[in-house]
Amino acid sequence: TRALEGRSTYDLYPEEAASYHRDDLEVIRSGQAKLGIVEPLTTSAGEKLWVRTDKVPYRNPAGEVVGVLVFAVDITERVRAEEALREAHDLLEARVAERTADL
Repeated sequence: TRALEGRSTYDLYPEEAASYHRDDLEVIRSGQAKLGIVEPLTTSAGEKLWVRTDKVPYRNPAGEVVGVLVFAVDITERVRAEEALREAHDLLEARVAERTADL
């Protein structure tokens, strides 16, 4: 979108940008893709989101790695559902432990 034009990762996600940049440089240096990275993002409104990211080396016609192609999918709802499931599981285990202790 227009809101993203001309803006860098450092502009969009300053808290996370250094980590993302290190991963990008590793892909460029090694020439190896990094797949299935789960990363947090903090929006400009302060909302925490989660993305699943694949980072693939981008090669010029001579085969030299000259950049990184990044594919990101918002998995925030999935992560939130997993967290809710873990909390419910922990609560259920605590309730069972309480009842077992009473016997």
